Amino acid sequence: MDKLAKATGAIQRNDIAERGQTISESIRIIDKRRASVDIPNGGTIASGLASLYDYMERRLVEANAKSDAQIVEEVVTLLNEIKSAWDTISTKQA
Repeated sequence: MDKLAKATGAIQRNDIAERGQTISESIRIIDKRRASVDIPNGGTIASGLASLYDYMERRLVEANAKSDAQIVEEVVTLLNEIKSAWDTISTKQA
């Protein structure tokens, strides 16, 4: 989230170098999450989560190409929804 906030700031300041760097770092982080999804054992939910991570990565590439902060905010919203779901699961298991 911190990297995406920095990317949004870089877009607003028209700082091309920082925009590219922070978006690339964000994509790498999301890609690591996608790679850790256990699709064979996780079934439909895991497959859907991997697809969502893939979508977010593609959207960030587009955000970088278009210098579009709204696309970055879309990804932030999606990540917050995933985090909220994980938080709910953790609370129910406690």
